[in-house]
Amino acid sequence: MTSFKLVITLTTMKGKPEGTSEHVLGKEKTFIGRSPGNDIVLPDAEKRVSSKHARVDRTGSTLQITDVGSTNGTVVNGRKIEANSAAELKNGDKVMIGLYQLSVVASEEELADQTVVVVDPARQLAYLSDELPILYARYSESPPEQEDPDVDIAVDAAMRAAALLAELETEDITSTPTAS
Repeated sequence: MTSFKLVITLTTMKGKPEGTSEHVLGKEKTFIGRSPGNDIVLPDAEKRVSSKHARVDRTGSTLQITDVGSTNGTVVNGRKIEANSAAELKNGDKVMIGLYQLSVVASEEELADQTVVVVDPARQLAYLSDELPILYARYSESPPEQEDPDVDIAVDAAMRAAALLAELETEDITSTPTAS
């Protein structure tokens, strides 16, 4: 039986890769979007990714993606797919959701049921340092009735991540091996 995984790369506005993660598609239905309830969460303060953006359906050796009515659409191999209609995915296909590129990897071997995330702490810290002031300014100026719980979650998570990354970066710089 064919196994599938998505290799997800976040790109900057200038088209440079920011970070990569891999997600093995073990379920029949995998939901992708910005909110934490999705199987694959694509954080996006600018809301280029909808809360519930797309669904990937796996049936045997076939894979399909459906845009579930997102605001900004889903692009497969350079072509935007219609909302609520499926597009078949094959090995090597590229899907764009916001600034995320999802590359389809198919294998005849059973893929390990795990998620691998590769992050460059310095690059991630720089990204968060740029995004947090913008997000905070936008959020603090909005009236309470327009506040979005997804933004609360994203701000809290980003603040914790920035603090953790700063701590890790400091440890890497200040830690020295001890002589034994």
